[in-house]
Amino acid sequence: MAKAKYNKHRRAKFRAAAAQAAQAARDAEVEAAASAATNIEQGTSMDVDPAPLAKSSATLLQSAGTATIADTHVQGLKYAQRGESEVEGLDMREVAAALEAAMDDTSEQNLEALIRAVDFDVLKLANLALDNSNMHTSATILLSTAIMMSENKATQAEKKAIEAENKATEAETKAAEAGNKASEAQYEAITAQTNCDGVLARNLENAHALLGQGSHLAQIERRLSALERLPPTPTSSSANNNSDGDTIAALKRMLAITNAQLQAITQDHDKLRETVNKALLTTAAASGPEGTMDDLVGRMQVLADMRREAEQNEFERKDYLRQQEVRGLRDEIALLRKERQETSVLASQFRKMRAYLIAFVGGELTDHELIERLRGHNVAGVI
Repeated sequence: MAKAKYNKHRRAKFRAAAAQAAQAARDAEVEAAASAATNIEQGTSMDVDPAPLAKSSATLLQSAGTATIADTHVQGLKYAQRGESEVEGLDMREVAAALEAAMDDTSEQNLEALIRAVDFDVLKLANLALDNSNMHTSATILLSTAIMMSENKATQAEKKAIEAENKATEAETKAAEAGNKASEAQYEAITAQTNCDGVLARNLENAHALLGQGSHLAQIERRLSALERLPPTPTSSSANNNSDGDTIAALKRMLAITNAQLQAITQDHDKLRETVNKALLTTAAASGPEGTMDDLVGRMQVLADMRREAEQNEFERKDYLRQQEVRGLRDEIALLRKERQETSVLASQFRKMRAYLIAFVGGELTDHELIERLRGHNVAGVI
């Protein structure tokens, strides 16, 4: 009966101290949220740094009035049957030493050592806090640290989710740019091929026109020579002589016009041939002036086909590499989206754990209910 009365009195003292810790946690929440927002904006490391957490815990504990106590000796950490599985793997000597140091002085350094001693595990801290052998002050230290750790882990998980989302967005932008480059390259390849085909077509037309004009010019020259060689006939009248003179003059004018046209076509053809020669790495010039125009155009066509095939092969090679890049970026996006989803779930779990701890210190949950709920959401280690 006396033992039950003692336990009831002890639990009441623990509840009172825990309530103070909860109030201090609520007061520190605004500052913690502001600090988390600053970290997200600055893009700092994703690893959990126990120093800010220890500082928040120290402030919380000092506000709760539990920074120092008369008895700083820990008689050994013993655990109820319900919590043994949750504290396996811990170095209990290290935990006891860290807790004793934190009870002596809730400095940032001591609380940081306590956090590391329990492997950043909220559930283990909660089990230590609920151990019947612990004094209410040590229990308050452990419980307060568990509250702040769950807050810190939630913030870190949210930050990691935001960074994953930003990386996914950046990867999507890169994938879109790679796709645009592929489209531009394809358009340039088509345009270059069309231009080359157009130049060759014009060159072929001019070659045939040049040959046709040359043939026409030769006919005019032969006709003119024939007229000039004709002897005057005795019976020719002055009218006939005048007629022949007019014919010769007309032929000469036609010859001059045809010569001018031929010269213009030749100049245009020479320019086109120079353009084609440059486009075909000047290989077509090897045919020399002694080759016929049709032969030159044929050589150009063969070289154009060879270059077309080479350019198509190069385009297909680059296009394959671009497609590989896009596929890699899409895989990266999928992984980042998955990471974002998982870290968002983690953040939600830690928020719930913090809410359960606050509800417990407020008397809304029993020891058993708290542990059972924490077990369903706990994630140990560094985020």
